[in-house]
Order: sequence, then C-alpha cells, then structure tokens
Amino acid sequence: MDKEKLMALVGVGLDETERLSQELGRPIDVDRSALVMLARITMHQPDGEDYMRAHVRILVEDMVRRFPDRPAYKYEYEPPDADERRQAGQFHSGMSLL
Repeated sequence: MDKEKLMALVGVGLDETERLSQELGRPIDVDRSALVMLARITMHQPDGEDYMRAHVRILVEDMVRRFPDRPAYKYEYEPPDADERRQAGQFHSGMSLL
C-alpha cells in the first residue's frame, strides 16, 4: 500500500470535513482513523479523490440528517472505549453524540 497516497487521501478527507464544517456553521470532526479506513477503500476506486470527498459528505450528511439539532458532530472509527459505550447505549454506528 502506498503510504504517501494514503496520507494524501486522508488530507482530502480532512479538507472536505473542514469545508463542510464551514458550510454548516457547526464543528465537524471525522476522526483520523475513520479517514484512514476510508482512504484505504478509496485507493481501489477509479475516481480517487472524488470518491473520498463524496463519502466524507455521506458520513456528515447522515449525522446531520439523524441528529439535526446537534451543535457539533464527531465521527469515530472504533474509539478505544467503543465496547463499553455500546453496552451503555452511548455509541452508535461510529457517531459520538456531543
């Protein structure tokens, strides 16, 4: 796996997250581990950066659609305490409810 290309795609995801945060006027954080996972998938897609941007938008749009009144959004890919939080009913589909 080309680490340089992987990190470039993570950068595309970070840029798209920032752009969406400014567009929505609310803090949005897509955790780096989630972006790395998405970048690994993206490396096998013919549309590369466009695929990365589109799928970051899908993550953000889903959070906004499901929880429209949240002041901020954070998407994590399995944080260290995910099992504990799932058992307590506080962790759903990678989203942290802020």
